[in-house]
Amino acid sequence: MAKKVAAPGTSPFAPRLAGKVFAFGKVGTWYKDKYARLIAAEGGTVLPELTEEAHYLLVPSRTSSRLSPAEKRAELLNAKKGARIECLDLPGLHALFAPTREEALTLLAAGEEGAKRWNALRCAGPTDKSSVPMPSLVGADLRKAVLPGIACYGTSLDGADLRGANLRGAHLDKLKGTKLDGACLADGWVMGMVDCSAKNADFTDGGASPVERVDLTGAKLERARFIQAKGATFARAHLAGARLEEAKFADCDFTGADLTGANLKEADLRKATLVRATLAGAQMEKCDLREANLTRADLSGADLTRAKVKGADLTGANLRGVSLSGVDLTGATVAGADFTGANLIGAKLPAALDKAKGLDKARKQGGKAGPHLRELNELAGASKHTTTSVLLQVGPNRASISMAQTNRKGAKASLCFGWHLFTPQGERYDFEGPRSFAGGLLALGNKFAGADVWLGSVTVESNRKPRGKELADLAAAAWCEAFGLEVLPAEELARTREEWPERRQRLQEEALAELRGGPAGVARWNARVDSDELKTICPTFADVDLSGAAAAGARFRSLRFLSAKLDGAQLPGSGADNANFTSSSFQNANLEGSHWSSSSFGGADFTGANLRACSCRCGFEGATFQKADLSGSKFTNSAFQGADLSGAKLEGCNFQGARYDEHTRFPPSTLPPDGMRWVGKGENPHLRAILDAPLSSTDLDVETFMERLRGNVEAGRLANALKMLKAERFQLYAQVEPNQLVGIVKSQTVGSRLYSCRLAADGSFSCCTQNLLPCGGLAGRICKHLLVLVVGLVKSGQANAALVDRWVEASGKQRPLLDADAMSATFLRYKGAESGEIDWRPTETIPEDYYAL
Repeated sequence: MAKKVAAPGTSPFAPRLAGKVFAFGKVGTWYKDKYARLIAAEGGTVLPELTEEAHYLLVPSRTSSRLSPAEKRAELLNAKKGARIECLDLPGLHALFAPTREEALTLLAAGEEGAKRWNALRCAGPTDKSSVPMPSLVGADLRKAVLPGIACYGTSLDGADLRGANLRGAHLDKLKGTKLDGACLADGWVMGMVDCSAKNADFTDGGASPVERVDLTGAKLERARFIQAKGATFARAHLAGARLEEAKFADCDFTGADLTGANLKEADLRKATLVRATLAGAQMEKCDLREANLTRADLSGADLTRAKVKGADLTGANLRGVSLSGVDLTGATVAGADFTGANLIGAKLPAALDKAKGLDKARKQGGKAGPHLRELNELAGASKHTTTSVLLQVGPNRASISMAQTNRKGAKASLCFGWHLFTPQGERYDFEGPRSFAGGLLALGNKFAGADVWLGSVTVESNRKPRGKELADLAAAAWCEAFGLEVLPAEELARTREEWPERRQRLQEEALAELRGGPAGVARWNARVDSDELKTICPTFADVDLSGAAAAGARFRSLRFLSAKLDGAQLPGSGADNANFTSSSFQNANLEGSHWSSSSFGGADFTGANLRACSCRCGFEGATFQKADLSGSKFTNSAFQGADLSGAKLEGCNFQGARYDEHTRFPPSTLPPDGMRWVGKGENPHLRAILDAPLSSTDLDVETFMERLRGNVEAGRLANALKMLKAERFQLYAQVEPNQLVGIVKSQTVGSRLYSCRLAADGSFSCCTQNLLPCGGLAGRICKHLLVLVVGLVKSGQANAALVDRWVEASGKQRPLLDADAMSATFLRYKGAESGEIDWRPTETIPEDYYAL
């Protein structure tokens, strides 16, 4: 790529806003945080409030000529303080960031750092189209550019030369006439491609759609996503494991392409050229292959159940082990095709089969509705609910298949059969509604004809007789009939059930060996977990020893590791969702950065474990955390009843909503972390300690009160409350009593909405609307409306700062409690004051009084 040279004295990384000072008007918190970071990164300064030092004030786009309070203040500062404040809406702010075309090209010449700067200037994530408009790059020479992760939505790259460029993880807008030969777009996405050349390009785990007249010869497209293509060339492309379900590929050229294990379910491949293409193990149910050219294509092990092949050319194709169940082949050419081991149950064969191979070894007869299947069908029709399932070995893969029927009085019976196939490429599944219970079992038997049926795994449930072993024998016999197998005698069925735990144990050992097998093994283990194979076949791993295992990033979703030993295991970044590690040992294990949700760790031993920066919402009842490091972790809404945290490091932890009781132990001389909820018997002793502590002999001044308040409440809520007080005058209708303060606060967003607020001496608190609906901002803590009331009353001297400080601190040990009678009484008193019937004079706040807070 030709190197772009910056103008003398400039740099692509020179801050664009050096020396500029900004303030924010009434802009959403998300936008404020987002733009504050960008302004700071570009050398600008953001003021906590508007003063005469500001150069710019960011305000929402106006819908009328009426000035906002912030704009009025800016005009006042300009007039009286000699300020030069310019009001900007978002498009105006964007204009300060947007580079020219030459600046952009200079930036992109800087490689990876330039791409990061480009994304930062756009002020958006890679999929956010609401961003700073960037210049057009039509016809730009970006050969061999190094721009990983760049986001070019809204930026035209038509006619650009990106040959050999590193665009891994990039997100590009529609491309027309663009050269991408040899470029890397792995993990990225293109919104569309027309008349482009992408020979030998890498789209692994990425994709593009729609695609029209694009040359992708030799491209790497493993696990890629291409939804729609027209007239495109995929010759010799690498599409193994590609996700192409329901994709439209009519008339496309896949000559010699590798589509091993690709998902082409219900894809449109009419008139497509698939000569010598490899489609081994591809998922092609209901795929439309009419008039497609599949000469000498390898379809071994593929699933073409109910595919459309009229007029297709299968001359010399490898159809060994392929599933053609329900396929009409009468209009297809099959000369020289090899059908050895193919599933032809329910298929219609063409008359000219003289040159076809292996038909004598193909499966043409499926299961039949024998006496056991008919009896189970009658049972399902008479029961409220009947379901049965069985596990299969399908070649090297495993599958779980099931059939269910539900009958409701006066309604049509609900029938559904489903299957889950677990493969190295991931999980495949489908559900359909058959006409009868027996029909569903036969359809499954035909689809998976030739599979190894694990009769010991048969499950069955019904609310009608027969029950127990007799019902289990009936279901096993029905599955045998559905698969066309000989029905085993009762004693042999009993033996298969006895052997089933051993078979499951072997699978567990195989999976555990992968978990101990380093990064490659962990990847295979995670694939099993993600496909639900382990959850379905062997979810319980009791008493296993994984001490010292190096399994970073391992996932344990829906698995039970009861009393497992994971001492010294290296499990940073692990994931556990709905898992159970009850009584397991994690002594000295590295679990840093793990994400656990809805899992049980009751009685687990985390002595000496590294639990830094974890995110957990789990049960830790009775767990031990001696010498464990929990720094910076989130344990929101977790359960710690009876847990031992006495020797743990808890700096920076978030325990909001976490539960504890009288048996929970904390570090010496340390109160429970802020936000934890008492759920023990009797009164909370820590709350009583706060309430019984003697008040300071000297009055608490406002500055000290505010400093303590910042330590007792969430910073964001206090900032919002102060913003409200600084934005406009408030008439605080409030009453301060010895044991509580109550009041009314008006909403800033809905003029007619009022909030009734209450903070009691025992720390209980509440805030609600006129309809007695709880304030949405409570979320377990005192909200901004309560803080407006608290700060306003203390600042005006209406409330004792030391007393209110105690009440606020005590509120951290409580949950919101709506006292409907007390809140209604406050609303009624306010209405009486408003109508003049009651003498209740408000405390008026002035914004200027709060600028220094």
